[in-house]
Amino acid sequence: MRSPAGGGINLAALHLAEADGSTTLRLRVKPAARGDAIIGLYGTRLKITVAAPPERGKANQAVRRLLAEALGVPVSRVRVLSGEGAQDKVILVEGYPPDEVRRRLGGAARPSGSG
Repeated sequence: MRSPAGGGINLAALHLAEADGSTTLRLRVKPAARGDAIIGLYGTRLKITVAAPPERGKANQAVRRLLAEALGVPVSRVRVLSGEGAQDKVILVEGYPPDEVRRRLGGAARPSGSG
């Protein structure tokens, strides 16, 4: 995962929803990219890229690993709820409230102009 150049970006507009002490978030994913990275926002969705191709679940696994690494949580806590075959996905981060998810992601995202 690429780290932020000069710090994270402002994720205030990122849509996060709480569900029983867990968080759902929306993603816009670009598979088969040059590398795995959290880019920033796409509207109210988190925009990320993964090098894995969009076939046989490879990109979804890469998305789960990237988010787990960025959040410092086990991969088993990150699930794709919907959008398994699409660029737009809904992700569940089990056991972490929205404020904590936003705080952890803020340090992992890089400004879109870097890289």
